[in-house]
Amino acid sequence: GATQALPAVLIVSKYAFAFHDWLRGAELRVVLLASAEAGAKYDAEARAQFAHMETFDEFETNGMVELVACQLNRAYRFTTVFSIVEEDLLRAARLREIFGIANGLGGYATALRFRDKVAQKAAAAAGGIAVPRFAAVGSVADLVEFVHTPERLR
Repeated sequence: GATQALPAVLIVSKYAFAFHDWLRGAELRVVLLASAEAGAKYDAEARAQFAHMETFDEFETNGMVELVACQLNRAYRFTTVFSIVEEDLLRAARLREIFGIANGLGGYATALRFRDKVAQKAAAAAGGIAVPRFAAVGSVADLVEFVHTPERLR
């Protein structure tokens, strides 16, 4: 019917925001996948604004978020996937890539440059912008290596 023809938007969010108010009256089918903590903050009226809403424990590391998103994409054919907070940007970007959505929000590599400071500096250096010497530090050994090899740029 007419509802099926409306564009579908997937929101991935660790935190509760007033999406239901922001999007009220929009000609969209809005699906929200949220953390259990965020979901608990939406009352019945707010929940009714979403075409579909699911919540997940351990949201940041729960792979069911992606699996459910993929299942829902079969029914909704999302036209965009977005998030607001940094913690959710990579997940939303990866889902856009999986769903073949190219709408200007960017894919995983773009989101990674936004989130990952080493990737930001590498991209800036590749673009000819002067950046200070830097290295990814995942352990004390990485820090020692960086200090003792000043010419090394990673």
